[in-house]
Amino acid sequence: VSAACIKPLDTLYIKDNFNNYKNIIVLEENYKINAFGHSIINYLNECGINKKISIIAIDNYKVPHGSRDLLMKELGLRGESLLEKIEGSINE
Repeated sequence: VSAACIKPLDTLYIKDNFNNYKNIIVLEENYKINAFGHSIINYLNECGINKKISIIAIDNYKVPHGSRDLLMKELGLRGESLLEKIEGSINE
């Protein structure tokens, strides 16, 4: 799913397509808590759809100042670190 915005949530796409996938990974350049991934999980719960959703996002801590690229690398949302997180979520 490519979400240009998180609201309104594309519930029709989610309901019609998520059962076609074994792994659902939500990558956010945002804090993990109460963000897009949690909106998806809440919707799936409301619909009674049981799918494992892996959310890769910024943990709840203070992000220092810096360039976007540098911060994304430091937060593990770029490069090798991101690949490791994705592979880890698939292999769980």
